Amino acid sequence: MKSPSLKALFSLIGLCSIVLASNIANATIDKTYSLKAPPATGTNIQTVIAKSRVSFSKSFDNLSDREQEIFKSQFLDIGSNDSPPFPAYGLRTIYKPIVKANQNIQAKGSLHLTANVNAKGFVESIEVLSNPDEKLTAIAQKVLLSTRFDPASCDGVACEMSFPLEIDLQ
Repeated sequence: MKSPSLKALFSLIGLCSIVLASNIANATIDKTYSLKAPPATGTNIQTVIAKSRVSFSKSFDNLSDREQEIFKSQFLDIGSNDSPPFPAYGLRTIYKPIVKANQNIQAKGSLHLTANVNAKGFVESIEVLSNPDEKLTAIAQKVLLSTRFDPASCDGVACEMSFPLEIDLQ
């Protein structure tokens, strides 16, 4: 059996390098966003109170395509032309008061709620799926009920859809 020529070997190595470089360039590296509490008295250091792969401060339409994809991945049967309900002023309006309240309550575990958002962007009902603390759950429900949502869109028409809220409290 004849061994490959040096030229053929270098061509193969070059091709592998191009494929590897292409794969690295196309790899998705998700940004992590932080929600921070104001600095405690006597310090300038802000404490991170929540992290997400989706921006806390943007509306759904202003999220990057990747962030929209990440958020939509929570929904089983959402079409490519559909968008889920989303807080009109960003996730911060929901997460910040809940996480801040938990700094006093100190609940541990998963808070998982599903809010049914109507076609006008208002929460009609809330289902509690997991509840680490009754007081914190009541606060979360009040926050969801008072939050204005951009309604879901089903093929370009405002529609009713559930909004999932899951926060791991540590």
